[in-house]
Amino acid sequence: MQSGDTSFPSVYLTQNRQVDPSLKAHTELVNWFIQHGGTVDKSVRIAQDASRGVHLQVRADWPEAIRKETRVINTPISVSMSWYNAIGYESPRGSFPKHGVDFPRTWIDDVGPEETFAFFLMGQYLRGPDSFWYPYLRTLPQPGQLTTPLFFGEEDVDWIQGTGIPEAAVERIKIW
Repeated sequence: MQSGDTSFPSVYLTQNRQVDPSLKAHTELVNWFIQHGGTVDKSVRIAQDASRGVHLQVRADWPEAIRKETRVINTPISVSMSWYNAIGYESPRGSFPKHGVDFPRTWIDDVGPEETFAFFLMGQYLRGPDSFWYPYLRTLPQPGQLTTPLFFGEEDVDWIQGTGIPEAAVERIKIW
């Protein structure tokens, strides 16, 4: 939707024209994004399929070709999350609020930018609905949903015994 709109109605609908409940969090994320100055072109909608997961696609009922220069999404810096938020960076062009997660500067200097940002992201996740980025964070895979070797649980390990996967997983973990 264009700037000023307060909702994103173009959601994926089930066959009986109901909003797909699995896309509720994504629709709320887009609404949050728009409320904070982002724009989404009215020619697209949220969709989901097995091969691409959740994504934006051109609406089936869109009556015209979309120009090559169309800006489908415009993201304001204020809704992005970065290491600058973790350090509370201030500049003449704008600020990067910590939004409730504050680390001592000496700790930040000791652990480095990548690790600081990882802890900042975890801190925001632990804030739950109080996190500024909660609408985004709730669309990410949640604990227990990741199924790569790094996150294998006991039941996963039982299923792969006798295959080459455990050795491959050890090698992958070394690379990571």
